[in-house]
Amino acid sequence: MIIRVKAFSVFTDVLGKELVLEIPGRETISLDELIDLLTKKYSELSKLLDKIEYILLVNGKRVDEKYILRNGDEVAILPPASGGL
Repeated sequence: MIIRVKAFSVFTDVLGKELVLEIPGRETISLDELIDLLTKKYSELSKLLDKIEYILLVNGKRVDEKYILRNGDEVAILPPASGGL
């Protein structure tokens, strides 16, 4: 299966703007399993996720980490929006 990961803001320092991950032998994977794979591959990501809050979107919709990903899904990881009125 192939999953596209887009990173925003501080996450681009670790992941770059976009990754295309090929996960052989799987038809589905949970979002938390994907995050686990990413933190094992990118140790700095683990440290970053421990420090700041983050939002996960799949195909443009906010989901929780138990969401089941399928081939071709696009995952975005970004910090929460902040700012004034």
